[in-house]
Amino acid sequence: MFSKSDIVDILQARGDPQKQLFQSARDIRREYFGDKALLRGVVEITSMCKVDCDYCPMASTNRKLARYKMSPDLLLAIAQDMKNEGLDRILIQGGEIRQTTELVASVLPQIKEMGFYVLLNLGNKGRAEYEELKDKGADGYLIKLAFAILTIVKQCK
Repeated sequence: MFSKSDIVDILQARGDPQKQLFQSARDIRREYFGDKALLRGVVEITSMCKVDCDYCPMASTNRKLARYKMSPDLLLAIAQDMKNEGLDRILIQGGEIRQTTELVASVLPQIKEMGFYVLLNLGNKGRAEYEELKDKGADGYLIKLAFAILTIVKQCK
């Protein structure tokens, strides 16, 4: 586990330590993915969120943000437009609310039938929700955990 001091050091790296960190990241990326660009269509399905993260404009206390939740039909239409433009990877993301699981699960099979690799970022969910989304066709799920990122960075030093 990282100490607060370790995290501060990594985030404040400048000069040669920062260059070394960035070079390690490039080397690892090149090893696994090569030197190619990967395009992914991104769809924000909602601006509603129950949590209040300091860094996020969707924070529940942000009273200035217009809130919306996309319909399943609109999500399918956007996915079809992306497919028509030649994209084969889609990231569906939105604020952390229960309804995102229901919305995405209702259309995931159709989106998979279009030939997409589907990555989700819908906030923290319970195990049953992750399993439901996987069963419906999700290929991956982004979870924003700082310690996971820092573990990778630490191993590269």
